[in-house]
Amino acid sequence: DAAGGLPATTLLSLDFDGGDLSDAAGLGTDLSTTGTVTGGGLSLGAGETLVVDLDQKLAALTPDFTLSLTAQVSDAGILIANPGVLRVSTDADGAVTVYLNTTEGSYNFTTYDGIVPADGVARDIALTFDGDQLSLTVDGTLVGRVETEGAVELSGDLELGDSSGALVAVLDDVSLTSATAQDQLFIAVDHSVAEDDLQTVVYDAGATGLMASDLDADATYEWVFMDGDTVVGTATGAVVTQQYDSAGSYDVTLTVTSGDYSDSVTRTTEVAGDQLLSVSASDLSDSSSYDTTVIVQTSDEVTDESGFRLDGDSKIMTARSGVSHLESFDSFTIEMALQVDTGSTGVFLHRYQSFAASVEEDGVIRVALETSDGTFVMETEAGALTAEEWAHVSLVFDGDDTDGALTLYVDGEALASIAVSGEVSTQYMRNITFGNTWVDSVEGYIDDIAIYATAKDSDWVAEAAATNETVAQAGDQIVALDFNDGSDADTFVFDQTLEVDLADDSYVTAETLDIDVAVQLDSAGVLLEIDDDLRIEINEDASVTVDLVTDEDAFTFTTAADAVELGGSDWDDLELIYDGAQVALSAGGTVLGSTAASGTFDLGAGTVLRLGDDSDAVTGQLDDLSIQALLSQDSLV
Repeated sequence: DAAGGLPATTLLSLDFDGGDLSDAAGLGTDLSTTGTVTGGGLSLGAGETLVVDLDQKLAALTPDFTLSLTAQVSDAGILIANPGVLRVSTDADGAVTVYLNTTEGSYNFTTYDGIVPADGVARDIALTFDGDQLSLTVDGTLVGRVETEGAVELSGDLELGDSSGALVAVLDDVSLTSATAQDQLFIAVDHSVAEDDLQTVVYDAGATGLMASDLDADATYEWVFMDGDTVVGTATGAVVTQQYDSAGSYDVTLTVTSGDYSDSVTRTTEVAGDQLLSVSASDLSDSSSYDTTVIVQTSDEVTDESGFRLDGDSKIMTARSGVSHLESFDSFTIEMALQVDTGSTGVFLHRYQSFAASVEEDGVIRVALETSDGTFVMETEAGALTAEEWAHVSLVFDGDDTDGALTLYVDGEALASIAVSGEVSTQYMRNITFGNTWVDSVEGYIDDIAIYATAKDSDWVAEAAATNETVAQAGDQIVALDFNDGSDADTFVFDQTLEVDLADDSYVTAETLDIDVAVQLDSAGVLLEIDDDLRIEINEDASVTVDLVTDEDAFTFTTAADAVELGGSDWDDLELIYDGAQVALSAGGTVLGSTAASGTFDLGAGTVLRLGDDSDAVTGQLDDLSIQALLSQDSLV
């Protein structure tokens, strides 16, 4: 019987009889050694140790313990150590010194000389702590003791041997037992990261248990995931999955209850960012969690509201230092919004001896990827890109050793794919460049650049393409009139008529609509009409009424008075936007009025835009009329 008359619980048991390092106590304690394990014991030379990880299972077992072992000491030194808590050492005269720190104080004693001499003879050594005293026996004889108070807070690593000294010994039959530890609950938490998403973490508490019995069948596991003081998720069960929204440090608390036993542990999870780079034309810096230094080389006025202008010399590139997250890839996804000038060809993505993508004749995209297994090249069919139109371009690399692939998507559709393998080996002294390199750069615009550490699947790419704001807002250019025909006015004057056919012979609908126009108005009236489906009218009080008809319903709203100027010389820049959820009118960026709306807008064959020369038309001038829409085309039924 151990202290208190209870049968002792074995927490650690090493006998080395099998010639390997294994714990017969069966608690899964982590062990490591720099010594040599044989059937006759563990041989430790100078500076060699056996390290026992005092994890949650052992760290809680501190009210009492007995640590015993057989030692053949050849050179004196530190025999047992738990930093800041426990140390047992021998000296050249064979005396043994013991130090112990408890919650109430520090205690020590030294035995007589000759107790454990360095003569290579095997001796049974046992150190016992019961809360009231600490004692040492050698070969069954009490050789030293001291009265104590408090409990012992074992934690960290328990070392057998002297990592910094000269102890030479052979150890065997190492055991750690405790009486008051009987049937204590221990909580073990492991975690793994999903291969395709670095921010999805799987937590496994399946190794949790009781020291001397099994957990109840209805034991509960309650998880709380915290970002600082904010709860970002909860879960129940022994194995759970948590999806984090961003990189950072998160505290994870698990509470396990089994019958009368309950305990909690808190661990910290460092979540790596799956998004390695995120750069937009409106803010030429990295907005990802890595805050990568971005170098921008531009000509005059290279960035405008259309995006980052690629003029043959301009470029966006990552720095050459502080970018360890961009040094090598076994997979990646690179996406961007790209618009190419008519007739332009050249490179738009490049990293030396890693990867390159270029626009070739007839809208073909060519991609080359160099890995540890060789160079892989693919090309799309003609027409992958249409000049002067925005496209969402994604390059996805999955370097699986046996079943890897390189796939190019345009607007969510896979246009080229080849089998690849190996890892993209790069060096920190190489930039990732969008735009000009030492070869010809494509000319056009680029925006919404992002790099991810994982190979995204086709559904993810399709969703990213569908929700890309640059591409969606651009839509198809239906009308672009600047009226610069060489006349003195260079504007449209509302004493004439203009009708513009907006659709060809196919049946077309618009999911969104964006109308930009500059006006200088003298009197109220109808500003513009698109058949019977859209009407913008200026009222006598200078308010504006908008009527929109979709396939679902008719929608209308009127702004407040004096929304525009009537009878003056100033121009108003008006914009009407229908995004599928609402229709809104703004002037100079200020919203004048809006209403909820839904459905598609008819742009079928014969649809006509009308301006001017009508009994109820406004008087004044109009300039810079632009109409864009996100179109869908169906077969005529």
